[in-house]
Amino acid sequence: MRKSIWVIYLLLFFISLTIFNQSNIINEQNIKICQNEVRNRNYSVKNNKSLEPNFNVMLSSTVKVYNKLSQGTGFIFKIDKQFLYILTARHLIDLENKIRLDVIDVKTKKRIKIKNINKANIYIDNQVDMAIIKVPKPKGSFIRLKLSQKLPTIGTRVYTVGHPLDADYIVNTGIVSTYITATLYNKCKKYMLISAPTFGGNSGGACVNNNSEVVGIIVAVTNHHTVLAVTITHIKRFIKELGI
Repeated sequence: MRKSIWVIYLLLFFISLTIFNQSNIINEQNIKICQNEVRNRNYSVKNNKSLEPNFNVMLSSTVKVYNKLSQGTGFIFKIDKQFLYILTARHLIDLENKIRLDVIDVKTKKRIKIKNINKANIYIDNQVDMAIIKVPKPKGSFIRLKLSQKLPTIGTRVYTVGHPLDADYIVNTGIVSTYITATLYNKCKKYMLISAPTFGGNSGGACVNNNSEVVGIIVAVTNHHTVLAVTITHIKRFIKELGI
C-alpha cells in the first residue's frame, strides 16, 4: 500500500514539473530542421577532466529574466562605467509589458532587482532568437562572462546554467552533438544542438566551454530535452551590428 502511494506521489510530481515548464518550451513542432550538417566522420568527446569552467563566474554573471507570463535566464557579457549589457533569448522579451531583471552583487551575494527598463535599450535580433538588454549599472560589484573566439567542435564538453523551476541555479553539462540549420521566427539559420539536460527556464542562459567562455545561448528545449543554442558566431555578429 505504501509503495503504491509513493508511486502516485512521484507521478504527480513529474506531471507538475512538465506543466510548470511548458510556458518557456519552444515545441519542436515549431522548429523546422532545414539541414543536418553532420557528415560521415568519427567524432570523440573532447573533455579535459583537469579543466573545468569557473562555476563562480558562471553563476555570478547569470541574470533572472521575468516577463508577465514566465521567467527565464540571461547573462552579463559586458560592463562599462554606466551600463550592464545582458544577453538573453528573444522569446523572453515582451515589449508590450514590462520585464524585470535580477542581477547579483558579487560582494554581498545579494540579488538586485532592476525594473522600469527603457524599451529603447532592448535590442531584438531579427535573425535568430536573441536579444540584448542595456540597463544602468546599479550600485554594487558585478562580473561578466567572456565570449569565445571560435565555435566549439562537435564532441566538445559544454556547460549550461539557468533558473528553471524557480531555482536559484541549475547547472548541467553535455556535449555539442551537432550543428543544424533550423527555422525559428521564419529565418533559417545555423544552431548548435546540445545534449545537456535542460528545462524551459534555462531559455536565454549561457552555454560555456571549459574556459568559462560563452559559446552559445540556450533558446529552445525540444520535447526530447535536447537543446538548441544560438551560436557564438551569431552573438558576435549581433554585437558588432549594434556597435557594442
